[in-house]
Amino acid sequence: MVTQPGARYTLEGPLGERPVFGAGALTLPAPPVPGRYTLERDGEPVDVTEVLALDARESDLRGRGSGEREAEAEEKDEGSTGSSGRARWPLLVLLGALLADFYVTRR
Repeated sequence: MVTQPGARYTLEGPLGERPVFGAGALTLPAPPVPGRYTLERDGEPVDVTEVLALDARESDLRGRGSGEREAEAEEKDEGSTGSSGRARWPLLVLLGALLADFYVTRR
């Protein structure tokens, strides 16, 4: 962050207010706890940021039950031998181009 000389800056967060010392370009350490942090200049808010703003309800998996699910087999066409059903002609064209290049530039 960049501070102006002569102004008094404080960083207000979940653990309280902390003064910011220095003028010009400053580098602050990472906040120790998640929460909302407000940068104040002479008592007036200048900027606000959220650090790791996570909702505990979204991360809590204790209420989820375990379960089993039957595996579903894929139906394959009789003519399809590939695992993903991709077209093979681009590979054959590339192989043909490599063989032609080898034949032409072998000397």
